Amino acid sequence: MRKEVKRKGKKKVKGVRRKRSVLPPSDIDSDSGYEDCYVECRDAPGHRESYYEDADENGGGSGIVQGRREGESEGDDSYHSEVLKSPISTDSDSDGTKKTIFPQFNEGASFGEVVLEVGMEFASLAIFKEAVRDYTIWKGKDIRWVKDESYRARAKCKQDVKGCQWEIYYCRNDRRKSFQIKTYHERHTCSRDSYISAANRKWVVKMLVGKVRVQPTISHKEVYDYFKLAFNVILSDSKITRSLREAREVVEGSEKEQYGLVWDYAKELERSNPESTLKIDTIPSPNSPPQFQRFYVCLDACKRGFKAGCRPFIGLDGCFLKGYYGGQLLSAVGQDANNHIYVIAYAIVDIENKDNWKWFLSLLQDDLGQHTEHGWNFISDMQKILLLVLTTSVITCFEYV
Repeated sequence: MRKEVKRKGKKKVKGVRRKRSVLPPSDIDSDSGYEDCYVECRDAPGHRESYYEDADENGGGSGIVQGRREGESEGDDSYHSEVLKSPISTDSDSDGTKKTIFPQFNEGASFGEVVLEVGMEFASLAIFKEAVRDYTIWKGKDIRWVKDESYRARAKCKQDVKGCQWEIYYCRNDRRKSFQIKTYHERHTCSRDSYISAANRKWVVKMLVGKVRVQPTISHKEVYDYFKLAFNVILSDSKITRSLREAREVVEGSEKEQYGLVWDYAKELERSNPESTLKIDTIPSPNSPPQFQRFYVCLDACKRGFKAGCRPFIGLDGCFLKGYYGGQLLSAVGQDANNHIYVIAYAIVDIENKDNWKWFLSLLQDDLGQHTEHGWNFISDMQKILLLVLTTSVITCFEYV
């Protein structure tokens, strides 16, 4: 009987509320002179409290804010506070329905920082597939696209036949005008792989462009080691060769397009360097545009500088061009007062032969003047073709050393 009495004594009586202490009003609040104010705040559905400020007969406010639950009378014991509560703001539409905020994919995320989750929104299907590719390569997993359409896509792990449950499904959300992840099983139960088909040539070129900008002379072996250490991906030799060529085209430009701008380049040199000598020869073709043959350049500033302050020695030499289209670079250089190389003129030709050397030296003679006036002396590396050209009757004014 005693135990039952104690248990009954511990029971709380419903409807009885504890009184809380209230600080006395301050002098500042008493003299404020504010009128009665009334604010209604909604903390949660079904819970509403009213707050009001007491005012005395003379109009002076006491500064005490009292709260009263809906349904309670003024005589009930209510909560008192000196701070006026402000209404709680919620993200809702005009009709009162709450908005759901979904995570947005960060397109600026670098490799290894891509995060995927259910409900994440993407701007397009291409951005979603690129994000999945970067994520799977970083994780070292190989996937396959089970469904790939313009408005939805589904990918699974290639090891799903062995029990791996990784899966992601993505479709268009017409209401929000975006693309959203609907299903995502993140956990992989398969082992890591270094031979990943998702690392295609397009992805390799994208990752290789920055490396080529910093290291333009990067070799095939250095590219292989770079991807193995930085991305834990092993690439084939053919993929490295093609990707490296495309990355250099992105950084340096296409050689085919550059040859198509030769005439524009010559016009720009004429505009920025008046009195310069520019000569372009082409091979005509009846059924197609003319084919490039050779290009001679002698800037006016270099020509006048050589005559004014350099020694009367001219070095002649040629070298191979290691581009896709090949060719030869013929050059005429001098030496200034500081024993530095001084470029006088140069030409790009298809092949180093007697005809191209004769063409080059004839234009050089027109730019520098006659030997009887300046006394030029030529130095070469004992090339038989060059020696033959210099001893011909066409260029009798030059002296060969």
